[in-house]
Order: sequence, then structure tokens, then C-alpha cells
Amino acid sequence: MSFRSALSPAITKRQFLAVASATLLLSAASVVYKLGEPSLWVDEAYTWFFVSMPWAKMLQAARIDAVNPPFFYLFAKVFTALFGTSEAALRMPSVIAFLVGLAGSLWVGRQAAGRTGSLAAGWFWAFHPMLVWYARDARPYALAAALSVFGLGMFLHIRTRTLPSFSSAGAFAVVALGMLTHYFSMLFAIVTGSLSALEIAKHRRFFRVWASIILLSLVPLLAWLWWFFQLPSPSFGIGWISRPSLVDIPGTVWNLLSGYGAAFGWGSLAFGLVTCALIIAGWRGQIWWAVVTLLLPILGVWGLSQFRPVYVDRYFIVLVPFILPIIASGAQRLMNGWTELMPKLRRASGLAGAVALLVATFGAMYAIHTQPVYDKEQWKEVAAWLQQLPSGTPVLLSEQELELPLAYYAPHVQPEGLIAGAVCPSMCAWVVRQPYTAPHAFTQSVADPGRTDWRPLFPDGCTPTQAHTWPTGLETLLMVCGHNG
Repeated sequence: MSFRSALSPAITKRQFLAVASATLLLSAASVVYKLGEPSLWVDEAYTWFFVSMPWAKMLQAARIDAVNPPFFYLFAKVFTALFGTSEAALRMPSVIAFLVGLAGSLWVGRQAAGRTGSLAAGWFWAFHPMLVWYARDARPYALAAALSVFGLGMFLHIRTRTLPSFSSAGAFAVVALGMLTHYFSMLFAIVTGSLSALEIAKHRRFFRVWASIILLSLVPLLAWLWWFFQLPSPSFGIGWISRPSLVDIPGTVWNLLSGYGAAFGWGSLAFGLVTCALIIAGWRGQIWWAVVTLLLPILGVWGLSQFRPVYVDRYFIVLVPFILPIIASGAQRLMNGWTELMPKLRRASGLAGAVALLVATFGAMYAIHTQPVYDKEQWKEVAAWLQQLPSGTPVLLSEQELELPLAYYAPHVQPEGLIAGAVCPSMCAWVVRQPYTAPHAFTQSVADPGRTDWRPLFPDGCTPTQAHTWPTGLETLLMVCGHNG
């Protein structure tokens, strides 16, 4: 497993530190910019709900909910206990995880292709729209990605050692915490285990060490799952996921490369094209790496999802670190070829490359903060709409979980119940949420094609007098009824 090409054009330590520092600062500024301005969306409201509980009760709630293992909630609760539960404070653990993951990406790139590869891998991590979006989200995905990239760094590091070291203990901690952060971190264990098995003839000792790390890392997760399955009716709460089609596979690959979020945008397109150029440059001899680390895991989950759907692109965020070595190798090979060009051609190609890189960088940053596809549900505005209603107006919800963002933004509102089957008196308010998300989307801003009729039917004798449809899949209605029904 070698990504380095024969030549290694020198980038001085000073140049490396200058570019890496600029990347870190620019990325951090993009991530924290107006961090607390967007409303918490429903999934983030779950995080607020959990971390607001006492420790023991929070673990019990996470056990019942079971959508994710508990480590992210423990991590977030420590932080919010110190800094409160504002939108920015709830999202700050993900910001920290993202920036730590950026350091990990530099480490992985350095091991794969020296300083040039390190800067390329760091650039990809720092401005990838998917990674940046989840860095601004109070959910476990940024933490899962950060643990995955450090796990890969440990994997590459231990592979080069002749004797076991403290790195093995670090790898155990990182992999175990990853699997306690998101269930799809099991893919990381499967992929790295497969990579070590492919080289068992050359690196038998490494295979034994890494297999031991993976097996030991499973113990905490198995203990959690054992406790979870002691519930009378255990459920992972993923019944909303739809069965994927074959078209979803290339869509997922493109999303992991560009962060397009299920809707076209020039920023993500430019970022994806530059990423593809680096991958093509580093592709020689690395096809097997891409097959084992990306294609086969995606195909495996797709196949499983034909029987029990679990296919959502954001779950595959733990695979993004495996793209870094190919990008790093491609950057180094491009640099090698660039140094061999004639001076005039070198200046022209260097200028073109710099322009492409800047367009991709600032295009991706601009898109995250301006494109509707990255918007979050506007619960602040919904709460303001509810506040202007006559006192005592009954509020009905399209689904029970909408109580969480309303409890955060409109604690004075006490919902009467669900719209389905409810009796509306002379006047009542409806709050309706689009009950599905496209598999490639990050939030509710993008709907699945062909599933646009998401509003409940109006009761007989009732007419909406005020209605507002929000672009992120929310609708509010004031319903006036001539009679109960």
C-alpha cells in the first residue's frame, strides 16, 4: 500500500506551515460564521432535548431513541454544561470535532504523499460542503468523521511500525469511540480490516495487531447493544428511510466527492470538479483502494437496503477519510509533472491551477452560506407566527417530534395533539412538516422527486385562512371550521 510517487518536489516547512495555517483559519472562519443564526432543525432539537436531561436519564433516553449510540451526547453534554444550550453552543462540539478532523486529514495526507499530499487532503477536508455543513450541525456526523480520519491515520501509522506501540492503544480508543458515535462506523472497521487482510502475506504481524484492535473495539458497542436489546420493544427509529435505487449509487459517490446535497449548485460543482481532477491524477495503481474503501461498502449497504432500508448519504460520512490518500497522491503527482514543464508552460498551468483552486474554495464556502439546499428549518419564524395567533388557539402537529423545536423556540405553546384524527373547533393552527428527506440531502430543504403532496387532507367544513409554506419543508396554517370534523 504505497501512494507516494517517485518524485517528491520540496515544499519547505515554512511554506507548509503557512499554507496549512491559512487553510485552518479560513475554514474555521467559514464554519463559525453566523453559527447560531439558523434555527435548530428537528434532529438538532433532539440533541438539545437529550443534553438538557440529567446524565442517567439522558443515557436512558438515548437507549430508547436508539438512532445513534451515546458518545456524541456525552461529548455534547460536557460542553453545554459549561456554555449553555444556545444554538451556537449546541453546534460548537461539532465545530471542534471538524477542526480536530482537519488536523487528522493533514496527518493522513502527509503519510500518503508528504507535505504536498498533506495540504491537498487538508484543503479537501477544510472546504468540503458536506463536512462543513455537519460541522455546523448539532448532530454526531462531524465527530464520527473526525474519529474515522484519525482511525485511518492510526491505521497507516501502525502499518509502518515493526513492533506494537502506544499507537495501538490510541487506535483502539479512536475506533471504539467511533462505533459508539455512529453505527455506520462499523464500515470503517470492515474496510480497514479488509485492507489489512489483503496484505496479510506481506504484513502478517500488522494484520494480527489490527484485527485485535477491531475486535477489542467492538466490545463497548456490543455492551451498548446488549443493553439496548433488553428493552421490551427495541427499535432503531429508521422507518422513514426509503429503499434506494441504482441511480442513488453514483449520486452518493458524487455527494461524497462534492457535497452537493441533492441539488445542483455552482459552488459544489466547482469543488467536485477539482476533487475529481486530483483523484484522476492519483488514480494510477489505486483503483483497488477506491473499490475496497468506497465502492464495495456503498454497494453492500445498498444491497442490504433492498430488504431493510438504511441508505442515507450522511451515514457514509465515515468513508470520506478514505478519499484523502488518493487526493494526496494526485496532488503530489500533479506537482511532479508541473516541475518538469517548461518555465512558460509551468507559469501558465500554475496560474490556471491556482484559479481553479480558489474558485472551488470560495465557491464552496459561498454556497454553504447562501444556497437554499443548505438551509435549516425555520423554527424561529414558525414560533413567531404562532405567537401572533389569538390566545388559546389550539395547535395541531403533523408528527409528535415537532414538539421538540417548539419547546425550544415557543415554550408557551402547548400542542393539542396530532392533526391526524384530531377534532378542530371553530379555529385551530396547524404545523406541518415534510415527512421525508431525499437520501442525498442533508436536511429537509430538498424533497424526494415525485413526493410533493405531503400536506394532510383538510377536514370537511374547514378552510385555511392563513397559510405559509417555508422552503425547508415546513407549513403553517390557521384553520377555520364551520363545524367540528
